Amino acid sequence: MKYASVALLLLVASVARAADEAPTFSRDVAPILWKNCAGCHHPGHVAPFSLLTYRDAAKRAKFLADTATSGRMPPWRATPGYGPEFINERRMSEADIRTLTRWAEAGAPEGDPKELPAVPKLPEGWQLGKPDLVVTPAHAFTVRPSDADVYRNLVIRTPLTSGVFVRAAEFKTGGAPIHHAVIRVDRTAASRHRDGQDGQPGFEGMAWDTVQDPGGHFIGWAPGRGPIVAPEGMPWPLEPGSDLVVELHVIPQKKPSVI
Repeated sequence: MKYASVALLLLVASVARAADEAPTFSRDVAPILWKNCAGCHHPGHVAPFSLLTYRDAAKRAKFLADTATSGRMPPWRATPGYGPEFINERRMSEADIRTLTRWAEAGAPEGDPKELPAVPKLPEGWQLGKPDLVVTPAHAFTVRPSDADVYRNLVIRTPLTSGVFVRAAEFKTGGAPIHHAVIRVDRTAASRHRDGQDGQPGFEGMAWDTVQDPGGHFIGWAPGRGPIVAPEGMPWPLEPGSDLVVELHVIPQKKPSVI
């Protein structure tokens, strides 16, 4: 009995020491960031900085812990506890949030690089391969520094000479601080007449009566969304002469950026 009691006490002490040990980037934090953040936070993608390396993450340790704790990141606004879980939801677990917080409080230790798992393979370029058509605004829109959110509709003319059916759309931001975008269609040319009337490309606002969702589809994009693919057998029509109108919600920022 004495030996069993001693063994039990030693086991408890060992578990307590493990619980007190600070998380490290290599062993604990990298898997969390790569699973929840790296899809957007990698070079050439939508997020303004990468989170693939220790150097990338360590200088933002407190910021990462704060944004995860507040629920700002990963971007997912749905409230839990109402019916079944959402498909592909980006909610970070409470355990992962606690790990990020403890790591930041401990000074963001790197740990043993040998414990670092393999860096994930992330998509580069167009995720669906070479597009059939790439369209961009005729002029860049400059977002000036501000404390207020910006809502702007950019009008994109298409070079189509005959009608097509669109199976998928992929949206690239060039690294601009975009919260979300909605892609709609204007078949009337009214949007192109409003375009640039205030001296900047596009026009302000969140809706316009001649701009419609295409063929019953809602083409909404947010960071991490990836290509927007129509359901099997349900592409949406795009007629010649129609304009694409991209409604942008731009996050407040301290430095100017170009879209």
